[in-house]
Amino acid sequence: MTLARAFAATSHIDSRTAHSKAATPQEVLALVKSHGPGETVVQLDRSGAWTSSVLPDVASARSDWIDVARVLYPGSDAGGREELEELEDALSEALLKAPYRVLPLVRELWWKPPTTVCTFGWDSELPGGVESYVQRLKISLSTSPPAPLGRLRSECLQGIEATLKEVKAKKAH
Repeated sequence: MTLARAFAATSHIDSRTAHSKAATPQEVLALVKSHGPGETVVQLDRSGAWTSSVLPDVASARSDWIDVARVLYPGSDAGGREELEELEDALSEALLKAPYRVLPLVRELWWKPPTTVCTFGWDSELPGGVESYVQRLKISLSTSPPAPLGRLRSECLQGIEATLKEVKAKKAH
């Protein structure tokens, strides 16, 4: 099934919208509901909407696109490892822009207990490199969090310090 037909079957848009390689969060969520996350990722990738719309919009950290990322993540390896890595990169960018919106999701996806939140391996492939990325994340976390996220913020700052310590140790060797 083409993306245009999938969109047409699940929402009220015309085929020009599907072929424009743009998708709205509502359209993507409708596709996931009717076809599952894996098939949706494959169709978005084939249509070009994955790279032209979904990834940049997730990276924007808009809450509706973070909701889309949550439902697409389980299917992001359906098209191959590349889509999973691309979605994780977009979430990494979003985390810097809106840490208190994105942190609960990435904690759930990336750091299963007992792993400390916001720990990154010294060799992680993060935008700008690990040290630069975690420093920018630390700055993003400098504003006061909403009350329910205070503990998560503290855990993340501890993870950042552990990551910086590991990076420094690797540099010394």
